[in-house]
Amino acid sequence: MDNPRAPMSLGRAISWFAVAYAAAIAGYLGLSAAAGRLLGPESFGYFVVALTLALVAGQLGLIGVHRSGLREA
Repeated sequence: MDNPRAPMSLGRAISWFAVAYAAAIAGYLGLSAAAGRLLGPESFGYFVVALTLALVAGQLGLIGVHRSGLREA
C-alpha cells in the first residue's frame, strides 16, 4: 500500500512546478488579452498600471515573511 504522505522525488516536484508555472502564465496572458479587448487601449493602460502596483505591493508585503518561520525553528 502506498503511503499518501511519502516524499516526492525531485524530478516529479520540478515537473509539477513547471506545469503549475506554465498554467499561471497562460492564465495571466489570457486575462490580459481578454481585458485588453474589453477595455480598449486607454483603459487597458490604467488596468496594467493598477495591476503592476498591486503586484509590487504584494511582493513588498512579503519581504522577510519566509525568514520569519526560520527564526521559530
